[in-house]
Amino acid sequence: MNKIGERNCFITIEKKENSIDENGREVDNWVKFADRWAKVKPKRVNESQQEGQTVSFFVTDFIIDYMFDRQITADMRVLYNGGYFVIVGHYKDPFRKYEVITADTNDSNYED
Repeated sequence: MNKIGERNCFITIEKKENSIDENGREVDNWVKFADRWAKVKPKRVNESQQEGQTVSFFVTDFIIDYMFDRQITADMRVLYNGGYFVIVGHYKDPFRKYEVITADTNDSNYED
């Protein structure tokens, strides 16, 4: 189904970590979790109303090689082609060949 040569887009998976700033306050930082080659498959465009305006966002599947040593979670995000994608779903092939990360560009809750 997914040949290695089809995974020709480089992505970075990031996770949020808490740290303490110079004033002693807790702050959230995004740090690299993993770099992977992926097959990128756009799925659909969704629209929603935010503050009285219609906002479009793109739902995309990122297909990567199976990661035996790490677990992707919904509180992570994908950096691809200069944009951030919020992870909304994750599937691991039971035969351990690949993983599918479903993500969208509606990142209004994810600040840098």
